[in-house]
Amino acid sequence: MAKLAGRMEAKQRATREHLLDTAERLLLQSSPPDFSMRQLCQEAGLSFATPFNYFGSKNGIIRGLALRIFDRIEAGYEAMPEAGDALARLDRMNAAGVHLWLEEPAVYRFISASLLTVEGGEGSEEFLARSSALWRRALGDAEGLLRSDCKALALEILPLHIAIGFRGMMALWIGGEIADRDIEPLMRAQISALVLGFAEPHRQRELLERCRATTGAGRVYEVV
Repeated sequence: MAKLAGRMEAKQRATREHLLDTAERLLLQSSPPDFSMRQLCQEAGLSFATPFNYFGSKNGIIRGLALRIFDRIEAGYEAMPEAGDALARLDRMNAAGVHLWLEEPAVYRFISASLLTVEGGEGSEEFLARSSALWRRALGDAEGLLRSDCKALALEILPLHIAIGFRGMMALWIGGEIADRDIEPLMRAQISALVLGFAEPHRQRELLERCRATTGAGRVYEVV
């Protein structure tokens, strides 16, 4: 029985991944990116009921595609050369996320915009938790970056607030208010501003400099 259950679970997992692969392929092939459930079933070679049985709705499939993003960002982070301290690792995670989004910007805009309009924000808590976990991994124990008198609090709250900042940056990018080239430097400045209040005194000048000259909306801001 256990062996049979294992085979069934493996088959279900394979079908689920096949549906997500097919949906992603349809998004990459269409301009602007989109797909219908009928297209999905025809392309996947499955009955019309199958994707509904696995995901409940088209939004469920898009949610599944969105959850894949976190795995890919983490893989991109792992593939980058290890260098520097906690601040460098935060920059590395930022770069991994931005580089992934810009590989297929139209597709990722579609996925994210679709999720933003889902009634009730289905899955939003899980997305925020997954994003926070990535930033928590990058921050680590923040060696040499955070003051000892507030380090515990900073380690508790910074991953969440950096995740919120990244989500806000992506929302502005989706709306066309932030250009592709500006996401990474603006997020680097956002990270610096969030860390600044918790930082060791000898790191504060560096963080201020990272905040001072900020590229955004196609021009350079001088923050004074």
